[in-house]
Amino acid sequence: MADIEARNAFSNKNYLLAIQIYEQKLKEINKNNIPLSLELYFGYADSLAKSGRLWESLNVYVQCSRIIGKIPLEKLKYTTLTFLDTIISRYSSDATGTPKERPVDDLACSFCLGLLINPVTVQCGHTFCKKCVASRKECTVCNTALGIVGGIPNVRVGNTIRYEPNVMIKTLVEKLWPKELKAANLREQGNALFDKGCIDAALMKYNSALELDPDSHLTLSNRSNALYRLNRCQAALEDADRAVSLQPHWGKGHYRRAVAQAGLGQYEEALLSFALCVALDKYAVSAVKLDVAKVLQKLLATHRKSSIVHQYYHPYYEHLETYTTEEDQFKHILSDKMSPSSEARKIPVLLTRILAEVDRLKNLEFNPPSLKIDLSKADSSDFDCTLCRSTIWKPVTTPCGHSYCWVCLDRCLDYSSSCPLCKTSLADYLTVSQKQMTKFLDRSLRTCLPSLYTCRLLKATVQSADHTLPIFVCTTAFPTVPCILYVFEPRYRLLVRRCVESGTRQFGIAAFDPENKFSEFGTILEIKDWVLKSDGCSILSTVGLQRFRVQSRNERDGYDTAQVEFINDVPIPNHKINELTFLHNTVRRRSEAWFSKMNPGLQNEICRFYGSMPAAEADWHLQTDGPAWVWWLLAILPLGHHLQIGILATTCIEKRLKAINKTFELIEQSERQQDNFVTAGQQTS
Repeated sequence: MADIEARNAFSNKNYLLAIQIYEQKLKEINKNNIPLSLELYFGYADSLAKSGRLWESLNVYVQCSRIIGKIPLEKLKYTTLTFLDTIISRYSSDATGTPKERPVDDLACSFCLGLLINPVTVQCGHTFCKKCVASRKECTVCNTALGIVGGIPNVRVGNTIRYEPNVMIKTLVEKLWPKELKAANLREQGNALFDKGCIDAALMKYNSALELDPDSHLTLSNRSNALYRLNRCQAALEDADRAVSLQPHWGKGHYRRAVAQAGLGQYEEALLSFALCVALDKYAVSAVKLDVAKVLQKLLATHRKSSIVHQYYHPYYEHLETYTTEEDQFKHILSDKMSPSSEARKIPVLLTRILAEVDRLKNLEFNPPSLKIDLSKADSSDFDCTLCRSTIWKPVTTPCGHSYCWVCLDRCLDYSSSCPLCKTSLADYLTVSQKQMTKFLDRSLRTCLPSLYTCRLLKATVQSADHTLPIFVCTTAFPTVPCILYVFEPRYRLLVRRCVESGTRQFGIAAFDPENKFSEFGTILEIKDWVLKSDGCSILSTVGLQRFRVQSRNERDGYDTAQVEFINDVPIPNHKINELTFLHNTVRRRSEAWFSKMNPGLQNEICRFYGSMPAAEADWHLQTDGPAWVWWLLAILPLGHHLQIGILATTCIEKRLKAINKTFELIEQSERQQDNFVTAGQQTS
């Protein structure tokens, strides 16, 4: 009964309760001389493992192995997973619990750390081998979730972006690293032969590849695997050791070493290598957990198996009335205060050593060996943007594999949502992701042609030094009042994008003026939210910040700009505060009464668009733009275009309040005339 309760607690993930039940049951067994049931101890060990008490769990299994020899692999499932989780957690965080960041070589694949083969640039701007990234859920550098690569769907649902090989990077790889690329092709041929079972032929290809590129950790790893399959474990270990020395932060190298060590019977070393593999690559857990369980099984097993095993599996064991001395000894060992045996004491020592090695690797300075570049092979034309015909600047790559200057692509997408070269639709790309610079192209340009990079940087700096205010010619907006804009014109797409990318997130808005293109007075808007649609249009949620007056006008890339001066209200003299307070309160009451009489449906629409009427500030007379509720009211009052601009321009709060008061008088007069007209019509009829 207790066993069932413990299993139920375990199933419900109440591991502490399961431990308590198992320990109570074990005490009863020892006290009352009840026949043994190893399933109790297996359940106890699993509960300890799931609660994070790894060493105690392993100690229980050590004692069990003294009776039955090898622990069944399926019984080691939870202990194995807890061991691997402990390693991953230990490596991935520093002393403060912050996830550890690993520096990367932008010229190499961040998954395999080797030469880029069929390079694919994903939405975060990092580039990987197409084969490496196809089965991955997220970028190993920045943890950005990945979409679909080359038509191969990733595990992640809801992302329909398909990525093709990067044309410019592929050309650069072929030009800058021809020998290494030839060696990589030989390695791929060897891999194909290995998959067909032609191990000896594959080994020859690997040997040829290493003659061209002797420091390829990838080829050494593959040759190690081939040697292991040929039962040449010592040679396999030597290649794995070399791969690890070349790339100590590459998890697969440690995996090859672990497999070879296990083949040589070096189980403690193999467990250490498996641990380092998982520490470096958390996605390797599913691939190595069975291997780790087998190694643990070997380490836990003793050199002898007790005669009690026969009794344990005897169908009538529970009816036996005599117990062997060995059985009594076993019960004493497996008490709630289990005294660790010499075998059990080896486990904590080994685990302590493994954790120390994980810490050492975590603190090891990671300086990935950069791919050597023959600078004489680099040419400025290799980095030309096909749109502007200049050196590519802040390069970005589309899912179809074409690279452009960031600004050049944006300008094209303002007019069409297709790739400028191949006309592939980029609608999903625009919707799902914000563009990121292609790190490989930026790094290779800085490395290969530093003087050209510097010239391009200076040119871009001069272009961005324009401090004039961009003007969105549309309507009159007011300070503190929300303003929602639908942006569809290419010139205003560019304006908004530049505001967002510059970090200011601000621009001016002014009403159209037939003589001067836009009015003399306007309002600074701040972007609060930017929803980008698949067709390139966007919806802006903004709020008014401050009023301005235009000093001079200009244009930039199709949209208007202006030099402006900001305007504020004239301070209220002390002798007029009481008079203005009375006027303020009167207009406020009339405003509330007018709004309350409005149709409820219209009220809801106004509140949805502009929000509720702001409360009157206690210090409204000290505000540089006056009380916020006045601007909110001006946004919804039926005022003419020129009157709105005139009220926006005034720096006197008294004039604004009187203008609103006059508007209410006109509204009431109009309503009275309408009522009189209706009454007269009814009398006539």
